[in-house]
Amino acid sequence: MSSNPNDPYPWTGPFSQSGMTTPLHPSEAQKAYLPLFVPPESTPMTSAKPVNPGPVFGGVVMPAGQTLAGALGVDLLPNLVFVGVLWEVWVCLYPVAALAGFLTFAVVWPLLGAALSELGAAIIAVAAAAVVLWTMSRREHVWARSRLYRIPRHIIRLPLLGLATVALIELWLGLPYRMTPAAIRAILSVPANLALVAAIMVASHFILWNWTWGREFWHRRLVTTRLRKRDT
Repeated sequence: MSSNPNDPYPWTGPFSQSGMTTPLHPSEAQKAYLPLFVPPESTPMTSAKPVNPGPVFGGVVMPAGQTLAGALGVDLLPNLVFVGVLWEVWVCLYPVAALAGFLTFAVVWPLLGAALSELGAAIIAVAAAAVVLWTMSRREHVWARSRLYRIPRHIIRLPLLGLATVALIELWLGLPYRMTPAAIRAILSVPANLALVAAIMVASHFILWNWTWGREFWHRRLVTTRLRKRDT
């Protein structure tokens, strides 16, 4: 310690200020002990916003915004029932996936029939058809990004929806379910039935092409049932 009682810097040692001719002002002395690197005042340091990783369940971090109910598949069943009730509509909207699933079942079942029981062959054929249908459904939504696929599919959808309307008319009239050319001609020979089928096809065109909310609502149902990828 310095012997001078008026010394504002009484501490001795290698960093002592007492040996200086002009003592530093306290504010200057404080600057001498600042860190070697100080960010410029023009670019203040800002803390990064914490990213919410999403809830943790079973030691696994789920995507942000995903609820526990969604992770557990609680919403899967009602949406699966919703799509299942409208399975004929789904077949008309995604004919490639539906045809792939049907052909898989039609090929696998006879092939396994010789080696397995009829029930066992049917179970395996249904499982194989479901896998193919699920895969092709998700793939078809990716293909639909291109107009080269989306426009021809739209042209095919409209008559399929018209045929589904014919099937509903048969159901309403209590007729046997027959989609033969003769049965279709018999239904369409009635002007009221023909007008209904034409109206359904025209309405389907505008709904599929222009109704954004309805399309997004349907797509969310498919995403929940895993029939459509989330980002397609």
